[in-house]
Amino acid sequence: MQKIKEVLSQAANFFTKYFKKYEVRSLGDPIVLMYKNNTNEDKDAILFGFNDYLQDDNFGNKGIEIQNLQVPNPNGYQRVINSSGNKSFSVDKFRVQSSDIPTKYARIDGDAKSGLVLTVHITNPNGKEYTFPIQSHIYLDKNQLQKGIIDINKELTIDGDTYIHFKLRAYSYLVFSFFPRKSNYLGYFDMKKYIKQMDKIGEFYRIFDKDIQIYPKGWLN
Repeated sequence: MQKIKEVLSQAANFFTKYFKKYEVRSLGDPIVLMYKNNTNEDKDAILFGFNDYLQDDNFGNKGIEIQNLQVPNPNGYQRVINSSGNKSFSVDKFRVQSSDIPTKYARIDGDAKSGLVLTVHITNPNGKEYTFPIQSHIYLDKNQLQKGIIDINKELTIDGDTYIHFKLRAYSYLVFSFFPRKSNYLGYFDMKKYIKQMDKIGEFYRIFDKDIQIYPKGWLN
């Protein structure tokens, strides 16, 4: 019995120490950004891009008005881009919304420049860039009643080396809503690592689905 108590105590101490190190970080509300083009020509627009566009005029968005709809101050977007450079976050999906989507961003067969294409750019520390396009019209449900909303079910990790490029049509606006995962981890619980560490201190374990039961040596064969 004393041996079982020792094993359980060691396991409890390990879990407490491990989860304290890898605590859960909740990001709260969605990030909601509005991009508005009040000119008579299409504009190149940039979302995020801490390392590439932080020092550029309007963060690479010349002639574009950007508002952080969650923060009522003119520096709301700067806070978002600074935060993305210091703390990465992941999303399972994001939303694009505008009354202009059914008209100015409508997909026209045979016209490669039509529709809303979001090109994701990721650069590694050595400067090598990886890009991939997100064809937003693919995610538009033909049966939905609200034609001005596109929910893009795409996993993305936003950090300082990531930005999204798109064309903002003349006299149009787009609202982007990014939904961070409810729990973003500073690390993750690695069960294999736990098992190896428990094995090193000479204890045995057994996993039943999601439950862990720890037994003294010799009980399990």
